Amino acid sequence: MKILIIDNGTLHLRALEHRLTGHDVVVSSYRSPFQVYADSFDLVILTGGHVPVQSHHKYYSGEINIILNSKQPVIGICLGHELIARAFGESPKKLLRRIHGIRPILIDDFSSGGQGRTAKVYKAHKFVVKKSPKDFEKLAESKHGIEIMRHNKRPIFGLQFHPEVIDPKNDGLELFNYVFRLATANIK
Repeated sequence: MKILIIDNGTLHLRALEHRLTGHDVVVSSYRSPFQVYADSFDLVILTGGHVPVQSHHKYYSGEINIILNSKQPVIGICLGHELIARAFGESPKKLLRRIHGIRPILIDDFSSGGQGRTAKVYKAHKFVVKKSPKDFEKLAESKHGIEIMRHNKRPIFGLQFHPEVIDPKNDGLELFNYVFRLATANIK
C-alpha cells in the first residue's frame, strides 16, 4: 500500500514509519506542495506537531484541502486529529496544562467488541477536541475530550493520542491497527 505521511513536525516520525513497515511510505513536510500528488497514494496520515491549528490556518491549508476533498482515506494523529476537527468546523480547545504520558481512555464504540473498555494510550498535547464535528461519531473519549472519531460517510479518522510511541503500557498500536483496517478496508 502506498502511504503519504504529512509531517507536521512530530517527534515520533521514525516510530510511525517503523509501525508502517511493509508499506511504500513517503514522508512530506506540511510546507511541501504535497496536495499536487496526494491523490496518487492509497492513504494519507497527518502527524502530530507543535504549531497550534487555531492561529496558523495558512500553514495547514494544504492539509485541510486534502481532508475536505481527498477521495483517499485520511488518518490524523494528535495535531492531525485537531486539523480534521477544524476542517469540519470544530475548533480544538486549549488545556490549562499539557497532557503527557500514558493516560486512560474509554472506548465508546468499536465493532470489535471493545465497547465500554478502558485502554491506556500515550498522550503529548495541549489542545483537545471537545465536540464531534458534524457528520462524525465519537469512538473513544477521555475526561479531556474526544480521543478517536470517524466520519460517518468517508474514511476519515482522528486519534488524539500517539499510537506510534513504543511503550509496553501503550494500547495505542492496537487501536491504530483497528482504525487502519477500517480506513483501508476498501483499498484493493
